[in-house]
Amino acid sequence: MSQNSLVSIIVRTKDRPKLLARALRSIAEQTYRPIEIVLVNDGGCDLDIDEIKSTLGDVSLNYVRIEQNTGRAHAGNVGIENVRGEYVGFLDDDDELYPEHVDVVMSAFVINAIHYAGVYSDSVILQREYDLEGNVLHESNKGVFRSWDFSYEVLLFENYIPLHCSILQKSILKDIGGFDESFNLFEDWDLFI
Repeated sequence: MSQNSLVSIIVRTKDRPKLLARALRSIAEQTYRPIEIVLVNDGGCDLDIDEIKSTLGDVSLNYVRIEQNTGRAHAGNVGIENVRGEYVGFLDDDDELYPEHVDVVMSAFVINAIHYAGVYSDSVILQREYDLEGNVLHESNKGVFRSWDFSYEVLLFENYIPLHCSILQKSILKDIGGFDESFNLFEDWDLFI
């Protein structure tokens, strides 16, 4: 890859604008470019799109509003249908990325001569307590979440890859048909399997 490929990050949200602002800021702070955000509002409150665009700076925004809540899997599929990038990442409104996340994950596609369908990183679990206005009262680091090498056999029994840690080729997501919309939870685990 002589020139960086566009990475599309799908952000699913519903009724958590303050958390969403933190998540979007973490994408805007990525050291990797170019990045596109596909923001899928799954039947949630109105969002201030001008304010969001201001936060994102040079990161492009594709905003999709679903009038009625349809669930995580459907919102993810709507995001997949609207991405322009060759590579796709995910970040829900209650998660954040370290500034180097996309750079590090994308470098694994380049360093290794093997053609990967996807790459994932480790994740740190931070537990936060908020006040009624959405301000952080307390934060504690719970450590790294299952830092394991890939094993399909283990994946069948344990969901050890957080969705927001992965970047996948868009073609793979299209080939497998995206998320199974019959799942209300664990749609990401099913997708990886």
